Amino acid sequence: MLFVVSSFALLTSSMAKADSPISLVISSIFSEIEDKFFRVSLRVSKAFPSFSVRPHHLDTNHHVNNRQYVQMATEYLPHMESEIKELRAEYRKQAVLGDKIIPVVYTVNSKEIVVALDGEDQKPFAVVQFFLR
Repeated sequence: MLFVVSSFALLTSSMAKADSPISLVISSIFSEIEDKFFRVSLRVSKAFPSFSVRPHHLDTNHHVNNRQYVQMATEYLPHMESEIKELRAEYRKQAVLGDKIIPVVYTVNSKEIVVALDGEDQKPFAVVQFFLR
């Protein structure tokens, strides 16, 4: 069973250097969130090539459908789709037809992976946190 929670935030652990590239990226991604905080230490495992938003990604309001963001993020899990026990998704800004999405995968540990679906401005359209069995 999968659960989707629309608000979450991640902060780098106190062990990460405040001026490290990963710390700056994570700080930028989650700087606007003020509700629940999950402290994790993240490392980029891979940044993937960008792709464009296509018509089949859109809802009736001509924005990417929230379910499509989750599906996009799932495609960048390393063959672990059947291992997902829970996920959290934060929808940060709306993507429209033709926008470029850059998937970036962060490995928290063997049971947790975060996929940021960034725009060309390096700000995420959505961030999906996967918890594995």
